[in-house]
Amino acid sequence: MPEQHYRAFISYSHKDKDWGQWLHKAIETYRTPLKLVSVEGRDGLAPSRI
Repeated sequence: MPEQHYRAFISYSHKDKDWGQWLHKAIETYRTPLKLVSVEGRDGLAPSRI
């Protein structure tokens, strides 16, 4: 199975463009809480950034 590049998919209408762009940036810059970094989860070790 090929490595997945994306962990989320966002779909929104053109009328919600501002909100969609805000959400996109918020997700891309989210940092995992330090106590969860490197904790084993369903998909392996939790990364420092999503």
